[in-house]
Amino acid sequence: RQRQMCIRDRNILKQQIHRNKIAIFASAIWFASCCSVVQTTNFLETGTYVLLVLVTVGYFFAEGFSRYQFNSFTCLKLGVLLGLTFLCRNDAIFLVLGMVVFLIVKHISNREQILPLLKQTFIIGTTFAIVALPWLTYNQLYFGNIVPISGQAVKDPNIFLNLRVFPTAVLQNII
Repeated sequence: RQRQMCIRDRNILKQQIHRNKIAIFASAIWFASCCSVVQTTNFLETGTYVLLVLVTVGYFFAEGFSRYQFNSFTCLKLGVLLGLTFLCRNDAIFLVLGMVVFLIVKHISNREQILPLLKQTFIIGTTFAIVALPWLTYNQLYFGNIVPISGQAVKDPNIFLNLRVFPTAVLQNII
């Protein structure tokens, strides 16, 4: 049944603008884990996040960012997509950093392109920040930290105290 869903979804996505690469990527994500199918169809942030990651990555490659065939307007649109993805889940910051590092590493060898690349990277980053800033400001003003409560929990030094009993509890529930 899951395989049929993946094939159906791949065929639907294949008709879209990003065609085969994004369709294969989405099918692989869904086929790799039964849990991801449930998580992406429950109308919570995970499904929206996966959708926005797929759209953003598809846009990144479809607009020629990997071949340095992009302009300021496409950078602006990429910044908006990255900002929306970040608003969905703040761990999308790694997607932002990954795309910026990819652009710099891929195109740094062409000395003529360094200044335009830095300008376009600045446009992407500034647009991303403009989209994300209201949410970050809200968190700072009302909660005293830009990181949500789940992010603050990770910074707690006592978070790892349960690790000595965790493996035992997992094994007891499995066996």
